[in-house]
Amino acid sequence: MGVALRTRWPWVCRDQPLRPWVNMAPPMDKRVNHCFMAGFRMRLGNGEGSSLWLDNWLPDGGPLSARFPVLFSFVHCKSRTVAEGLRDNAWVKDIRGGLSIQAYLDFFALWDLLSSIQLEPEVADTAVWWPAKNGTFSVKSAYYLLFAGRTRCLLGKIIWKSRAPERCKFFMFCAMKNACLTADNLQRRGWHLAPICHLCSKDIESCTHIFLNCAFSREVWGLVRGRIGFLHAVPDDDLPTWWCAARKVVTKRERKTFDAGVILVTWLIWKERNARVFDGRASSPACLFATIKDEWETWLAAGLIPPP
Repeated sequence: MGVALRTRWPWVCRDQPLRPWVNMAPPMDKRVNHCFMAGFRMRLGNGEGSSLWLDNWLPDGGPLSARFPVLFSFVHCKSRTVAEGLRDNAWVKDIRGGLSIQAYLDFFALWDLLSSIQLEPEVADTAVWWPAKNGTFSVKSAYYLLFAGRTRCLLGKIIWKSRAPERCKFFMFCAMKNACLTADNLQRRGWHLAPICHLCSKDIESCTHIFLNCAFSREVWGLVRGRIGFLHAVPDDDLPTWWCAARKVVTKRERKTFDAGVILVTWLIWKERNARVFDGRASSPACLFATIKDEWETWLAAGLIPPP
């Protein structure tokens, strides 16, 4: 908890190393250290304030310990500064033991790399937090750094702001990310099973097939469309594209209700698939449509959906 906030402490210790409380810093856990090392850079000057092996000071980024991990395993003194290491190539003395072939390759590559480094004796090293435009740490920039590798869902905001129950929203989010445990996804995880769709028993089962291309599902979508008198066509090849286009036909006031309806149909199609897989029970499209109507009435009675 509070990884972004706790990352501020190691930053202050490096940005203001002469403060008296620097040596009182509590130990960092791995998550804080990873966040700090991902955003921390040293702008090299005289090399007196940068750790040769551990700091991220290279012009193209990355500490030497990460760039040459095999050679780093033979390093005895890891606290040497860049200035100390470059002075008369003193970094060579840090390496002990019988080197492996890869360690020798790392050694020669590092020699070429360090021979091109030029220090500025009259300029002090500067700590830089690269995620922030001004180079100074902020909790906000650290928070965004933690989510730098996230992937976006095209319909994420629509799903989470709909009037459907939370578990249905979570399911729909997974469905849009193709993360449901369909046969194709289970096969990728090493499961050995027949990949045939349990609803139509014809094509390979996948999220796209179950919710769009399956003959059973298309019949269910057709029954729902006919019941509500919706003029837009049923979902075809791409559910997100159809959803975005179809909700534009609906008035802005009723869009969240429409979104909940799409989630409900998709959710119950998935439950029908699971009933066939785990319980051996199969319903016709008409029976599933009746279940959808009953569930919708339940949502109305619970106040999730405003009355028409």
